[in-house]
Amino acid sequence: MRTADNDVGSPEGSSEEDEAVSGSGSEDDSSGEDESEEGSGSEASEASEASGSELDLALAEDGRVACPLLPHLPGLDAFSSFPNAFALDDDAARRTLLADCDEAFTARAATKRKGPYSSGETYWLAADAEPRCALERLAKHVFDAHVGDAVERFVANESSVPPFDASRSGAEWWTQVVDIDDEIGVHWDKDYGLEPSGLNVHPQIGTVTYFSSFGAPTMMARKPTPMFFSESVAGAFEDLETKYHSDREHMCFFERRAGLPAFAAANAFLSFPAFGKHVAFDGRWLHGALPELSRKAEEKNPTSSTTTKRVTFLVNVWLNHVPSTATPLPERALRRMAKLGAYVFANGDTFAKKKKSSDDAAVESVDVAKLGVSKEIQREFKHAESTFLMRAAFPVSWLEGEAPTRGGSFALVGTGGEVVEVRDSEKKKRKRA
Repeated sequence: MRTADNDVGSPEGSSEEDEAVSGSGSEDDSSGEDESEEGSGSEASEASEASGSELDLALAEDGRVACPLLPHLPGLDAFSSFPNAFALDDDAARRTLLADCDEAFTARAATKRKGPYSSGETYWLAADAEPRCALERLAKHVFDAHVGDAVERFVANESSVPPFDASRSGAEWWTQVVDIDDEIGVHWDKDYGLEPSGLNVHPQIGTVTYFSSFGAPTMMARKPTPMFFSESVAGAFEDLETKYHSDREHMCFFERRAGLPAFAAANAFLSFPAFGKHVAFDGRWLHGALPELSRKAEEKNPTSSTTTKRVTFLVNVWLNHVPSTATPLPERALRRMAKLGAYVFANGDTFAKKKKSSDDAAVESVDVAKLGVSKEIQREFKHAESTFLMRAAFPVSWLEGEAPTRGGSFALVGTGGEVVEVRDSEKKKRKRA
């Protein structure tokens, strides 16, 4: 493993990402989280050498996988929401799409029963590969949507250096088809196969596309891990606006990237499901799905033409690294998938080319403290050999069934969110309670 000398990451560092563990997971894996630290290339190399092999992996100073395109990617340190990005009005096409999602989920579940970190826990479509079925074409759409504009800017402003290695970049994808009351535990997406090497390696961008309008909203917190797996993941959710004004190094970093992203003061984001909606977030963020915030009143009587499952299509964008547990969709599953063109999304091509279906108006900023009484949601999870607790405040009214309009996206300010380590004495106390 080597540390890149000139790649732009966050300014930290001295030199130049279902509760079950799956490949990297974007919205559905929750155990075995990451950690890390600012450090030199030699320190990172020592971590990989301890595992018995030298990794061919370059990391930017913030722990992201390094590549020339990084300074141009708009999704870093940011959240974005795209209502109706993948609208699909034809009922027959919807049924075909949902059957594909169910098939992919079933195939993945069979693989996961083999044990943690099994090859094939998530699926892989390389940037230079041609899609073989309709779901792979959708994964390709998502990858192009989040990389295409950045590539155009890079080519217009840089030398002839390739923006990334297409053979080692691509879309890690999978599906979730769960009951609307099911929880998806808080977790970080990463290459779990690199934990023995002592590293937390995340995708550059994580995404969720909803193919039903029911179930728990996705929470994404500005809480990245350290670079090194042995370090604690405890700490407060980040507020980029405060960090920007209090830390000159961070100020210079964001100035190099054309300023702060939208909603920089928010330390968490919440996305409610709506068919065809697509959201994207920094691939290093903590995230999960919280059923306490579901719109249960509406979910009791869904229309007959709508699935009562929570269906999501997850894609992680990886540049210059292939997660070790992701593999191409196996032939046996591919044979049961719909062919290319089986479902054509109303805005799919437009979204993939220019993402015209989104703007900042799709996200509403909410100051939790100003909405009145709030209540803390807590989630316990494991990382390495330790137990941690994620806690953040949400408006009590949202927890009492008065959650916002279905399909909304919210930038949350003042959640007081943090991750704390649970000591042995506290574990016993919590059990007694």
